[in-house]
Amino acid sequence: MNKILTSAIIAIAAQSACAEAPATKDFYIYPHYTYYNYDDIDNTSIDSGDRFGISLGMYMDSNWSAELSWDSVDSESSGFDVDTTLIQLNALYSFNTDSNLQPMLFAGIGHTKNSLDFTPSETADGTSVDLGAGLKYAFNDVVGLRADIRAVHTFDYSANDMMATVGITFGFGGGSSSKSAAIVDGDSDNDGITDSKDNCPGTSAGASVDNNGCELDSDNDGIADSIDKCTATPEGAAVDANGCAKDSDNDGVADYKDQCNDTAAGVAVDETGCNKVLTETVSITLSLSFANDSANIKPEFAEQIANVASFMKQHPDTNVMFEGFSDSVGDAGYNKQLSERRAQAVANSLINDHNIESSRVSAVGYGEENPVADNSTAEGRKANRRVIAKISATAEKSE
Repeated sequence: MNKILTSAIIAIAAQSACAEAPATKDFYIYPHYTYYNYDDIDNTSIDSGDRFGISLGMYMDSNWSAELSWDSVDSESSGFDVDTTLIQLNALYSFNTDSNLQPMLFAGIGHTKNSLDFTPSETADGTSVDLGAGLKYAFNDVVGLRADIRAVHTFDYSANDMMATVGITFGFGGGSSSKSAAIVDGDSDNDGITDSKDNCPGTSAGASVDNNGCELDSDNDGIADSIDKCTATPEGAAVDANGCAKDSDNDGVADYKDQCNDTAAGVAVDETGCNKVLTETVSITLSLSFANDSANIKPEFAEQIANVASFMKQHPDTNVMFEGFSDSVGDAGYNKQLSERRAQAVANSLINDHNIESSRVSAVGYGEENPVADNSTAEGRKANRRVIAKISATAEKSE
C-alpha cells in the first residue's frame, strides 16, 4: 500500500510541474471533523463513530486538485473500543471556481485500518476506494468552509462504509507560482499577445486582434469583425447583433438614413424610407374576358385583380378607377349599363377580397366607346369586352 501511495504522489508531483496553478494559491490544508458509519459485516455491529481528520491538497489547475487525507475515528462494538484510521489519496474536480460557492466531485484510493479492542485484540485492514461529493464556500482566496460525504469500500473484508466531513480550508503558497505570475510570458488564447499585455483574454481562435489583444472592430460599432456581417456601417449607426444597421420598419432603408421609420409593412418607399410618391396616372389593362351579356368574373382572372391590390398597398396614397367597355352587339344603352356592371364587379372584388378601402375604389362604364379592336369579328368583340384600371395619386408628400 505504501508503494502505491508513494508512486501516486510522485506522479502527481510530476504532473504539477507542467500544470497551470490556480488563480491565487498552490496548496491548501483542510482540518475537519469526521463522522463515520460502519457497514454491518458478519453480524458485527459497530456503532457510528467520529473524531477528526486533516487533508493536504495541491491544485493542478483551476478545477483539478490532488488531496492526501488522514482520518481517525473512535467507535464501539458491544462495549469494546474500535479505532479506525483511514489514509486516502483523492483526485478532486471543483465546479464554478470563479464564484464563492463551488460544488466538487472526488474519487481515490487508500488504506483502511480497524483496531478492535476485543479479547484477544484484532486488527482488520485493507485497500479501500472512495467516491464522494462536496461543497465549498470560499470566503476569500485563503479561507473557505467545506463539507463532503463519501462512500468507502474496503476490498479485503468487503465493507461498504459511509463517511462525512466538515471543516475549514486554508490556502497557502502562491506568489511566484501563482497563475498571475505564471502566465506573464504566456499567451493563453493564442492570439499573439502575451497575457500580461492582453486586455481581452479568451478571444476566439483565429480572430484578428489589435495591440491590446482585443478583437478588431473595423467600423467601431461594438461588434467584433469575426462575427460582423456588415463591417462598414457608418460611425454612430445603431446596429443589430450581426453588426448590420438596424431597419426598424423593415422597409429596406437603414434607420440612420430613414426619414420615415414607421412606414407600414409592404409599402413602397424611396431612398429616404418614406412612401414613394406616384407622380402620374398609371393605367393597367386587365386581360379579363367576360362571357356575352355577363358581368361575372371568371376564377382564372383573380390573380390580375390581386396584382392591382398589391400595387395599391405599396402606394397607399393612390386611388383606382375601373373603366368598363363592351362590344357593339346589342342596344348601346344596355351595353353601357353592362360595362359598368363589369367594372363594378372588379371593384367589388378589390374591396371584398383584398381589403382595399372602398373610398379608394370607383367604377364607370363606357359601353361601346373607344373600341380597341374590330367589332365585326368574334376576336375583336372579345377584346372590346374589357376593364381598365387607372391608378392615380391623391396627393404628393412634401420633401
